[in-house]
Amino acid sequence: MTANDFRQLALSQLNARVATRLGMIEFLIGDKVFATLGAPDPALATLRLTPQTKPPPSLRCQPRSRRRPVERGRGA
Repeated sequence: MTANDFRQLALSQLNARVATRLGMIEFLIGDKVFATLGAPDPALATLRLTPQTKPPPSLRCQPRSRRRPVERGRGA
């Protein structure tokens, strides 16, 4: 998935909007950020999901992808 594909998919969510802060692109619904693009790596996209939320099939990880812990974050 390219950054542009991710951007289009994020903005296709009902009432989604985009904001830029500290060099990263944030996707919000209301005042809640649900995804970011470009931080800490320009090729990285992050979804913020609650435990009850399951990503739509179009956003599920491919088997070859892997998670990297964020420095000084959870799992680091």
